[in-house]
Amino acid sequence: MSRLHSAVTFAFLDRYAGFALGLAASMIIARILTPADIGVWAVAGGFIAYLSTFRDLGAGQYLVQAGSLDPERIRAAWSMQLGMGLLIALAVISASGPLASFYGEPVLRDMLLIVAGGFALNPFGSITYAVLMRELRFDRIAMIRFASAAAAASTSIYLAWRELGPISLAWGSLAGTAATALLGMILRPAGMPWMPGWRGIGGALTFGSSVTLNSITHTLITCLPELLLGRLQGMTVTGLYSRANGLVTMYGRLFADALGPVAMAWFAEQRRAGRALAEPFIKATACLCAPAWSLGIAVTLLAHPLLVVLFGAQWGGSAGLARLLAAGAMFSAAAAMTAPLMLACGASAILRRASLASGAVAVILFAVGAPLGAPAMCIAVALCAAIGAIYWIHVTRELAGVTWLDFLGGLAPSLCVAACAGIGPALAVLIFGIEPAAPVRALLVGTAGGVAGFVLAARLVSHPLYLEWQQLRARTRGAPE
Repeated sequence: MSRLHSAVTFAFLDRYAGFALGLAASMIIARILTPADIGVWAVAGGFIAYLSTFRDLGAGQYLVQAGSLDPERIRAAWSMQLGMGLLIALAVISASGPLASFYGEPVLRDMLLIVAGGFALNPFGSITYAVLMRELRFDRIAMIRFASAAAAASTSIYLAWRELGPISLAWGSLAGTAATALLGMILRPAGMPWMPGWRGIGGALTFGSSVTLNSITHTLITCLPELLLGRLQGMTVTGLYSRANGLVTMYGRLFADALGPVAMAWFAEQRRAGRALAEPFIKATACLCAPAWSLGIAVTLLAHPLLVVLFGAQWGGSAGLARLLAAGAMFSAAAAMTAPLMLACGASAILRRASLASGAVAVILFAVGAPLGAPAMCIAVALCAAIGAIYWIHVTRELAGVTWLDFLGGLAPSLCVAACAGIGPALAVLIFGIEPAAPVRALLVGTAGGVAGFVLAARLVSHPLYLEWQQLRARTRGAPE
């Protein structure tokens, strides 16, 4: 098995294991906590996610894309991560009281004080994570991530069961970060320096400023809706939006989050070797879009039974919101590989320009949608995703060396696969209705038909995913390709 196939395999095993664990935890917690409780955590999570964009100032990505890796670069990145971790922890502590007063939720203060400890611990695992990613050691990364997810899930479930309310999720977050830090220190590659240093920090800061700006934009687009709804529409509405958004982004995390880090390391390796990036860029995007679009169609058609079966009847009101958000997520999937390509090429100026443009569009659309309620906010999110996807692909084409015709042609097989995969969910709606009285049966029919359609279409059109699967099987069995 090649290094790349091994990395992809472990990345997806990591995501699937984490997904299964996270889904099980969400199903349990959703039946213990109320929509208002989830809304409080969504607001806290939005603030935390925003500050997390400054967590290491792009130091991890700097190490991945660097032409060569020496102790000085690692020391400089380590210094940035340590310094920012402590600064953000202090910022969270300082802001906890004012934010609790602003939203009228006293529990927010305690939640943020707990999470502040996680920011202080995070650097002890993140430096190891970056070096392992550069080396395509996704087996160790998978081990770290699964242990973190298990610690977070078990802590949150136990404390929620003990009726601690939304603060149980904050303790779970801290437990997950602590597990990452501990394993990060244990699994550090040999030869990594332990002491921070300042030499070479200027280059890391220059690169990291653009990476951080992109992270801020992404977080703004992801978290600002919940922050605005929490203030303007109340915690129950925010909780319903958060559950719908969680359902939609759940499948995105299965694919984009798994493939993105591997793709960035792959693109950077190809670039260092002087190879063209057009084919890898189109191939990675096609491999992501086929499952992402297929699941997006499934969520659009089966949102109600999915929410009821997974999280309980109290979340059925999120179905309409989930359908709107799923449309935007499918646009985002087409542009998911643009940022990894820019990072791999060190194209900080292009990344900075695209981030600023995307952020400006998001602020305008969200400011219009939030006062009108959750459905209007979902429409604004979907429009933002569509406009952003077109723009990001446009500014990346020259860097990748592809035309629009090449790019769209490379995604045609994925569109065919997704259309065939959507036949099963469509039949389930025709048989059982859009809000079925027998949600489990509807899901079984839709899922079975969707999987069958996906596999059959991928084989018939010789989709890159199917071809990669065939090559992986051949290597695993030791057969000639």
